Amino acid sequence: MLRKERGTVVTNVSTSRLIDWIAEKHGGNVVRTAIGEAHVVRVMLKRGAVVGGEGNGGVILPKVHLTRDSLTAMALILQLLLERDEPIENIIGGYPHLRLVKKKVELQGVLDRGELRKIFADAEMDETDGLLFTYPGSWISIRRSGTEPIVRIIAEAESEQKVLALIGKAMNVLCVE
Repeated sequence: MLRKERGTVVTNVSTSRLIDWIAEKHGGNVVRTAIGEAHVVRVMLKRGAVVGGEGNGGVILPKVHLTRDSLTAMALILQLLLERDEPIENIIGGYPHLRLVKKKVELQGVLDRGELRKIFADAEMDETDGLLFTYPGSWISIRRSGTEPIVRIIAEAESEQKVLALIGKAMNVLCVE
């Protein structure tokens, strides 16, 4: 989308940072929201976004409608394949390799935000939705689920070793093996 129309991409705090890389490559910018389609759409309207969505593959294309839609995502991928006239493996091969891992942890008492802040004190922190700690090339999101008695941990880095190290630090605080 950004190759045709520069502008803003809106997504939630737990979506892969590959979005940022693509947006920057095409002169766009990324705005992050709390998790949930309603939050993304609200900010898209406010910012006049070109495209939005969440990391689950649903794309929101305001020129089509303001709902997360996997069919729109598929149509955009097919359009890209038509325009580039090369296999999808070649297109994806040009992207940075990032490893994203999601964990669910049963909530055991109170979520100790203070202790999490301490162990990730060397990271940039964002409290848009739970706790998001960002390092150069990696990040970890720790938040209570809005629908289940669990804590969701999502981390992304350039290697599986880095991702597992981030998750391990969080798990130590959450007293979970």
